[in-house]
Amino acid sequence: MYQDSVWLAGSGRDLTAFRTVSNDLSTWTDKPSNANGTAYIDMVQFDDVMLTFGGLLSDDEISPSVSRINQYNISSQVWSTLDVELPMTLGGASAQLIGPSVFIFGGIYYKDAMDGPYFSNKSWIIPCIKSGECDYGCDVQTGLCISPPVGGPNSTPDNSPVNGPKSATSNAVVNALFGAIVLAAWIVALA
Repeated sequence: MYQDSVWLAGSGRDLTAFRTVSNDLSTWTDKPSNANGTAYIDMVQFDDVMLTFGGLLSDDEISPSVSRINQYNISSQVWSTLDVELPMTLGGASAQLIGPSVFIFGGIYYKDAMDGPYFSNKSWIIPCIKSGECDYGCDVQTGLCISPPVGGPNSTPDNSPVNGPKSATSNAVVNALFGAIVLAAWIVALA
């Protein structure tokens, strides 16, 4: 749900489809197609960006899964595929933005191209992609907001990567930050 609409991507009958429906379900609006769309994806929104994670190459539940992450810029209405990927091919996972971080749970994947589907019992954290959500910064180990420091609101927490004033995040900065964090800090939270 964003801007008074429900956003939908990756329809089984048209993997590239991307559209919105008004919150009263009366008006459907087609958006630019996602050339790299897949079935069984999940999508999260933050700032001026929608991200889709993995998915299957067809609506068949045993089709190959992918590891790509697609980004839709809401202002420019342009799709792109990020240079970084999920740590494994994954379809049907559940992704949720919680505070400053994206949490990804479960899904199905293939061990190799000829092997059948396996169900993932893992979860991952993409920490601190929206650190502006945290008054005292974001802990890159847990992906959660840092508690106020014991010394009072004017002291700087030791584990905070945020040392200066917060500013509005441009899409270029979001891309760079997201890429650096995903490459450097994928954390397997549950095995």
